[in-house]
Amino acid sequence: VAAQVGSVMPLAVRQSEMSAGSVLHGAGQCKPCAWFWRPQGCENGTECRHCHLCDTGAIKARRKAKATSLRTKGARGRRPPHDSKLMRL
Repeated sequence: VAAQVGSVMPLAVRQSEMSAGSVLHGAGQCKPCAWFWRPQGCENGTECRHCHLCDTGAIKARRKAKATSLRTKGARGRRPPHDSKLMRL
């Protein structure tokens, strides 16, 4: 049973459902809804612009992957520290 705008299924019985933002889920280009898996749920229901098909850990996993990617890119862009002893030789 899909939740309409304004009605929220209890967390204990809530299952993934299509939402407007779920269209790109299969391509991996969706943005997970931060509210859908919380006890209060997403009040936008099927009209939500974020994905309701992503599992409970999707936001945390994507945030972690992005941080790792940024850290890796940042490390590659850094120059090695300047060592004045090498310059004197």
